[in-house]
Amino acid sequence: PCFFLKPHVQSLTQAQRNDVKANLSGSLA
Repeated sequence: PCFFLKPHVQSLTQAQRNDVKANLSGSLA
């Protein structure tokens, strides 16, 4: 996934940000 590289992440909803964080944590684990 590369959506966490996009500059508009701040405009996502809280749920979407949480999902992004979950994916980031999973990829870093």
